[in-house]
Formats: sequence, structure tokens, C-alpha cells
Amino acid sequence: VRLDFPARANLPIFIAATGRKMLALAGEIADGVIVNVGAHEACIEAALAAAGNGAWGVKRSRDTLEILCWLQGCAVSDDRAAALNAVKPSAALVLGNAPGWMLEAMEIDEYDAREIRKVYYAEGARAGAELVTDEMVEKFTIAGTPERAVDKIKRLRAQGFDEIILLAEESAGNIRDTMRTLAERVIAPLRPGSGA
Repeated sequence: VRLDFPARANLPIFIAATGRKMLALAGEIADGVIVNVGAHEACIEAALAAAGNGAWGVKRSRDTLEILCWLQGCAVSDDRAAALNAVKPSAALVLGNAPGWMLEAMEIDEYDAREIRKVYYAEGARAGAELVTDEMVEKFTIAGTPERAVDKIKRLRAQGFDEIILLAEESAGNIRDTMRTLAERVIAPLRPGSGA
């Protein structure tokens, strides 16, 4: 890869992964892994185990691997239903293409996921979103009230993530309002010294 800016000699390499083999490869050879398996505890545990197994296989300490959580389509609002509905088009895309192991861990029927995929590609994101339940969204990302988002991020941190990447859902309305809500009512309470 040609870089058009000066790079330090030890530029870290991260691998973004969903599949267990890619997660294991990241644990084996990368400086860090960006875990893209949703927000469900069982999925996270399986993904971290896969990355850890890759590291263990080459006698590498798991502590040498930086672990990031990628959460697509985040939406927070005092109106929980509105936040969940805003995320459903993104959830339809991701869940419709999720590997079987991830669906099994989330306890989402593979047939339902494939139906979502079929409708998504035939009729569009909004039609696919109609097949996504609130429970599916909860397993997929952070969506709901700011207080619930704070609790979920605390759990993710406790599971072993060094960083959490929140991709705000653009269809949730004004993206500036969404970003402001995330910053002021989700991120700020989690900062050191905030009591969280």
C-alpha cells in the first residue's frame, strides 16, 4: 500500500472481521481486530474467543492484541421505539448477510434472516426493515434511550473491548442531533470522573 503521507515505522495493522476464521487470523497476525458481530453478548464472546484462539495458536498473549467493537447504525432517543425503528434498515442489511454462527449465537432463526435478505434486495431497505423485530435490533447494535445505551457500552467494555466505534444511523433524522445526543448523553457520562 502506498501512503502519500509520512508513516511511522511501526504503523499498526488492524483487521476488521465478522467470520470466525478471519477473527482468528487477526488474533494471529494483526496488531488489532475490529470485531463486527453486533452487540449480543454470545456473539461477542464467540468473536473474542476466535481472536484469542488465533493469538494462542502462535503463543501470543491476548493482551498484545487491541480489540475494537464496531457497531453500525446506532440511534439514541428518549423515544425508544423511534430509535429502534431508525436502525431497522441497517439491521436488515447486516442480519440478512450474517453468517450462520452469528445468527445462532443471537438466537435468530436463519430462515427469518434469509427472508429479510430476500426482501431487502428485492424491494429495498424499508421493506426489509419491516421484517426486523425490536429484539433483533437490540442484538444488532445500540439503539434506544441514552440510559440504555450507556448500560450497553458498559457491558461491552466489561467484555474486553479497548475501544467502541459507534456509527450513528443517518436515517434517524438530523445527524447533528444524533451525534450531539451520543456525545452529551452517552459518551459524556462514560468519561473518567463522571461517576460511570
